Amino acid sequence: MKRREFMESLLMVGPAIQLIHHAKADETANPAVEDVDILVVGGGFAGCLAAFAAARDGAKTLLVESRTFLGHEMTAALRPWIPANALTNLGHDLRLILFNDEETPTSSGNDEIPLRIGMVKKNLLKTVMDAGVHVLFMSQVVGALHHKNEIAGVVVANKSGLQAIPARIVIDATDNCAVARMSGLTVTTNVLDASAKRVLEFTSVSEKIPRVISAPETFGLIGNQIIIHRGHLDKNHIYAEFQFPLQTQPLDFRRRMEWEIEARQKSILLCEYLKTGVPAFQNAVLLQASAELSIPYLNTIETLSPDTQEVETIKNLFVIPPHFPPVNAIEDNSYSLIDSTTSRIMAAVHSKRREQSSRDENQPLLFTTNKIQIPFDSLHPEKQYDHRFQLNFYSLPPPSPHMFPQFEKCNVLIVGGGTAGASAAIAASQSIENVIVIEPFSGLGGTGTLGGINRYYHGYHGGFTKELDEKVAAMTKRISTPFDLPDWNIEAKMMTYFDAIVNQGGRIHFQTRAIGTIVEDHTVKGVIAATPDGLVVIRSNVTIDATGDGDLAVWAGVQYFVGDPRGGNVQTFNQCDSKINKQLVGVNLDLGVVDITNAIDTARGIAIGHENGSVYDFSPFLSVRESRHIDGEYQFNEADVFTKRRFPDTIAIGKTDYDQHGLQTSLLARMGYIPYHRDEKIVRIPYRVCLPKGVDQLLVIGKAFSATADAFCFMRMQADLQNMGYAIGLAAASAVINKTSCKTINIKDIQTKLIEKGIIQKEDIGEGLEALPLPSQLISRLKQRDEEALLLSLCVPQNEIVPLLEKAFSSDAIENRLYLAMALAWFGSPKGVDIILQELDQLKDQPQSSEIDSSQRPRGGFLGTPSAYWRVNQLIILLGLVKDRRSLDLLCDITANTDAGGPLQANPRLHWRRAPNYDRIISLCFTLERFADAAAIPALTTLQKKPYLNGYVAKKDSENRQNYASAYLELVIATTLARCGGSNGLSTLAEYVEDVRSVLSDHAYNELKQITGWDCGRNTRMWKGRIAAG
Repeated sequence: MKRREFMESLLMVGPAIQLIHHAKADETANPAVEDVDILVVGGGFAGCLAAFAAARDGAKTLLVESRTFLGHEMTAALRPWIPANALTNLGHDLRLILFNDEETPTSSGNDEIPLRIGMVKKNLLKTVMDAGVHVLFMSQVVGALHHKNEIAGVVVANKSGLQAIPARIVIDATDNCAVARMSGLTVTTNVLDASAKRVLEFTSVSEKIPRVISAPETFGLIGNQIIIHRGHLDKNHIYAEFQFPLQTQPLDFRRRMEWEIEARQKSILLCEYLKTGVPAFQNAVLLQASAELSIPYLNTIETLSPDTQEVETIKNLFVIPPHFPPVNAIEDNSYSLIDSTTSRIMAAVHSKRREQSSRDENQPLLFTTNKIQIPFDSLHPEKQYDHRFQLNFYSLPPPSPHMFPQFEKCNVLIVGGGTAGASAAIAASQSIENVIVIEPFSGLGGTGTLGGINRYYHGYHGGFTKELDEKVAAMTKRISTPFDLPDWNIEAKMMTYFDAIVNQGGRIHFQTRAIGTIVEDHTVKGVIAATPDGLVVIRSNVTIDATGDGDLAVWAGVQYFVGDPRGGNVQTFNQCDSKINKQLVGVNLDLGVVDITNAIDTARGIAIGHENGSVYDFSPFLSVRESRHIDGEYQFNEADVFTKRRFPDTIAIGKTDYDQHGLQTSLLARMGYIPYHRDEKIVRIPYRVCLPKGVDQLLVIGKAFSATADAFCFMRMQADLQNMGYAIGLAAASAVINKTSCKTINIKDIQTKLIEKGIIQKEDIGEGLEALPLPSQLISRLKQRDEEALLLSLCVPQNEIVPLLEKAFSSDAIENRLYLAMALAWFGSPKGVDIILQELDQLKDQPQSSEIDSSQRPRGGFLGTPSAYWRVNQLIILLGLVKDRRSLDLLCDITANTDAGGPLQANPRLHWRRAPNYDRIISLCFTLERFADAAAIPALTTLQKKPYLNGYVAKKDSENRQNYASAYLELVIATTLARCGGSNGLSTLAEYVEDVRSVLSDHAYNELKQITGWDCGRNTRMWKGRIAAG
């Protein structure tokens, strides 16, 4: 057996594990569920009020928003203030959104009332959700569905790909009338005053700052001035607004991105000017800049009814607002206009909803986008149903790229401008021309900037990371007051990435999301992307998948698994709270577990982030620590960590302790050898983990490279991903320059540059396992009960060590055989089972609780010599690998006498809030499931009923949110019981198919289908009925 095959077969938990395409838990549409009554596209203030009114009227309402928050006119544009005299015109609903019930709004002294961005975001979402509106975030509308002259729904693009959502009435509340445009209507757009505004937020500014600051004429600002708005924190907190003229023709997405780029360039110069040229800013600290420009669009649609805002040529399509001023425009009547116009439109919608539908279902359904019409059935739609939104929809494969206009053609395309992607873009643009980055958000840097994690945790800080840190420090000195803190200035890091890429000739397209990979003859040729103007094609010679989730690789047909290959269990996600500690810093929270590739589960996670976010503000970015791992040319594994493996194609270094914000999955972890946060490891990262199998000219970086789930934790630190991204950017450029395959580039040339940069050292390159002694030496140490020798023995290929183990076991004295027996059992040999059983019988009554450290964290393993608790866990795991039936009675006895170990451990970290005896129960379930013997049913049934081990199903978002690890444990016990033939296990799985947490629901659903051969969908009642009937 080859070493890689050996590691894949033994280091994963669960039977018959292989690297396969992770099955999605989709099901066919539910005919008992009605389609959406009213679908609102666009979560600005008008769209939110329209959705709120529709739901309050009893309509089944879905709100689709491309961002991760609502109210973009104020929140994305960073304009948290209203005119003081506008209070009299505020409707009741808007007042509740902008202020808390008990608040008395007060003026800041500039005839304005300052607001809190976080509160506005939180209140907007809570208002619509409390009314019964479902909100689908991070979803860009890219087309419409039509029955002849009547709208029938929309098509959206998100991390799940393309979905068609049927609806009876559609309200287009987007800035650019996106649904109307994609329905084939002619929309004339103008920009009032032909100008745009951007806002910079500062603290520690002198309170004597004037209302208007003069700016140099060379900056090209309208009026050569900067307007100051007071903030809510204190007298030293302000927002600086500047306005600049626009060239508005042609007015398309490419032009709007040019404006955004220009605004960012002006922002750097303005910050530098304010700091050095305006005394009030001498000690000022830049907190953040607006994510999007504030642009007063004026849209005109000739066929729009002025009374009802319904499109006269397309029934049931309403457009709102085609000409609203922004919500915080200076005009006093802007608020009353929102209320009155929305009320008028919703009255028409209300009347329309009660009319009998005249839709002719015999007419063919058409997909329309930008005046292209395609029969919907030709897109091969697949009916789906989501039990949380009670939503019927269709999933669509990416359509042919020949259907859409070519937006760009480039040498290197980086899809995703996060930690690794932005670093790759810097390297590529240094080496070659025509490099493009597309990014669905409105900034670069990902987790370390938009995600709010602005401090390193471990990682190798040399190489490109050191160079980048120096540039961030220099940028901070230019634009803000620097501090001697471990946290970097978030805006300065975003500006550094931006400045480096643009100054080297790279191009950036924000608000652009890839939704399909173009593959020709097993070679990636670019992507299909969704922009606010619709679907476009971007062609490239080499493409870098920096989505963090392997999106492009998966769409190209590359196999993958998600987290734990058995059940898809992944690490926790985080949506950082924001606080000010001299400068803006993120507060790292473990909020739950989401499947980021599932759009509805992602929306659930965003809602949790809003609920936990501060009223000041919180991150717009859902930092998901883990999702897909692709099948690469090499899969990095746990044995590579412990043997300190060197590779001939080493391109980067990983340096960290075991920072697993989740539940361990590998057998080496189950053996206790990978404890949480104990000792720092240094690992070498080979180029091949970034090369997906089966396709060429595609490189994968970020979280999705090829590694087992536990080994991945030693490679995912920001400092290391920056170095890794830089290396892959060089590799992509090399493939273009030399006109060669990414798989056959001269890696030595790349390594020479990496050594010069300090990313790797010469000694990191080569073949060999530095920490692995000769097998004969390991045998000698095993006889002496050397724990490190046992660990390393498990990392040796089976054919190299098992013959030596068998020979030593047969010839040695019995007192020296325990570790030899354990090593043999790891490789499936039953030779030492009697010795293992004897040892287990002697230790089985030891305390049933894992050790807790000083931070109230479970250790999750040990360093040095195992405790009796962990020795028992080891022996249980090894008996499962052998599957010798002689051990079943003892295992059942231990199981029946095992309990939770007491109440759940109190810890703010979600993955550590679990039963004290979690590790023991996981070990027992692993082993008993491998037996799959009915003799285990009584013991498992007894275990299942013990206190603290049941009752964690969540049918609503508010239920059991802090008990994910306990819910997962309950699910594991049920799965084991079901696979042993216990109907109680099946019943518990049936409860979990309706759990709101996708990872748990998918696990339960897939297990039920595999065990029973049935498919009762996501319906607990139907599953239980079928189980009862046998």
